[in-house]
Amino acid sequence: METEHHRGLRTGRGWVLLVAAVLCLSAGRLEAVDYFVNDASTNGDVYTTAPGSSTNDGLSAAQPKDSLQAILDTYDLGPGDVIYVDTGEYPLTDPVSMSGEDSGAMTNGVVIQGSTNFAAGGTVFDRGLPFSSSSTADV
Repeated sequence: METEHHRGLRTGRGWVLLVAAVLCLSAGRLEAVDYFVNDASTNGDVYTTAPGSSTNDGLSAAQPKDSLQAILDTYDLGPGDVIYVDTGEYPLTDPVSMSGEDSGAMTNGVVIQGSTNFAAGGTVFDRGLPFSSSSTADV
């Protein structure tokens, strides 16, 4: 037979779980997210398995976005997130723009990881302005 005390504990545990869930949701994501970017080719790629496209979600190697800016514009990045930018040349008409909201945390920042396949040319962000004072990224 249940006593008033036991019912209170069950209700208490329910409230504790509810409060914990609300705190987790209000604190943001619990895990870092990997994002993927690729040019129009898969030659020499190390992170992705398909060409990049603006219609892809960028959340898997099989669905990479076609630009770094597309990831920054689509998602609110958080601490520990990694953007894998695969082998290729990425022409830029404007500097890549990254706000403080997409920088992660002081001790756990966002990482933009270029290709490690240097023999295939690595990852190149090309402003097309070899001797210009314009920037490649605004952070």
